[in-house]
Amino acid sequence: MAQVKMSKSLFHEKVTLLMELIICATLCASDMPKSRKIPKSEHEVRDPIHIFIHFDSDERRVIDSRPLQRLRHIHQLALTYLIYPGTTHKRFEHSLGVMDLAHLPFSHAAEDKLLPEGWNHERLTKEIILSEEMKSIWEAMTPPLRPEDIVKLALGPRKAGLKFSRWETILSEIIVGDAFGVDRIDYLLRDSHHAGVSYGRFDHHRLLETLRILPTPATREPALGVEYGGLQSAEALVIARYLIYSQVYFHSIRRICDIHLCDFLAHWLSGGKFSTELESHLAITDNEVTTALISAAFDSSKPGHEAARRIIRREHFRVMYERNPADLAVNPESASAIFSAAEKHFGAESVRADKYTQRGGSYDFPVLQRDGDSVSSLALSETLKAIPIFAIDYVFVEPEKRREAEKWLETNHDVIIREGRAKEDE
Repeated sequence: MAQVKMSKSLFHEKVTLLMELIICATLCASDMPKSRKIPKSEHEVRDPIHIFIHFDSDERRVIDSRPLQRLRHIHQLALTYLIYPGTTHKRFEHSLGVMDLAHLPFSHAAEDKLLPEGWNHERLTKEIILSEEMKSIWEAMTPPLRPEDIVKLALGPRKAGLKFSRWETILSEIIVGDAFGVDRIDYLLRDSHHAGVSYGRFDHHRLLETLRILPTPATREPALGVEYGGLQSAEALVIARYLIYSQVYFHSIRRICDIHLCDFLAHWLSGGKFSTELESHLAITDNEVTTALISAAFDSSKPGHEAARRIIRREHFRVMYERNPADLAVNPESASAIFSAAEKHFGAESVRADKYTQRGGSYDFPVLQRDGDSVSSLALSETLKAIPIFAIDYVFVEPEKRREAEKWLETNHDVIIREGRAKEDE
């Protein structure tokens, strides 16, 4: 008992001494001149998706750079906020997770038509990563980073234009991969949150916990895959992507607003194209474009007035025809046939077409079974094999002619489809 009492006494003495030391250290720290305080090496910001995003001081210097700060002024989903008002979030918060640096104003909306031939936002990303401003940041890190390595991770083998080792391929797959890239995981969760829809949500916690580097069944080369217990989460990601594309990203009004935006920019931009010169690229954001849109919408003398009016005053073109399985069975190019006929009847200025077919579509990745063997996801999952490739075909007409166009199409629909098929067969 005496030993127990002695132990308790010593314990209390040590606790008391420790508390005194803590109090002393706290008081000393509070009296310490600010210039002598130890600088903070770990930082965090609150985030509606991940609660906290943590980064170190090197990463903070990247975040504070001009290219990344510019993304505070680039909408993540372009003009989607005209349909889903909550989607006013910016590329900046998405990029905190994936460090995506180069986007045109209004993101991808005008990329294909308004960049010089051979350019896209991935090529702009490469130019920014290799720029002198960013090189100085990479070189100041401990250890220094090679800009070419960052290009590889940011763009992946298909778009970087560089030679990859098998491990560099896997690392880039973690960032921008079609199946499990953090870019995709973040934008699905973030966009569905801000849009107020549930389409893009899935159990990403379970998915991330079960990600593994596994041998591919055919070649035994290492690749990113999942444990068997994560297969349903991977299926949920693919389903979520399909649903949010159909309900949000390819909403008909969002698509026609993108078309009007391209029409406006083609008139407003010098030479009808975005500049690929780095300083000019960094100088233009959604803010400048939005100001010009509003100005042109109410002034017929301004370049792009007609397209700006369509967007700002909500006088956008309306859908007169969209992809129809029954028509596709008769004529796979039914939408193109109807667009051509409508263009001849109503005039090119009164009709627009929008066509998109999902690239790729195979979700083949290794799955680690309980017996230790890895097999193809497509061999295990009927769900993955059944997910359709997403495709749209819209024909739009100006609202002033909508009723006339509906009656015209009702009368001529069958003839146009059949004649279009006959021409295809010739």
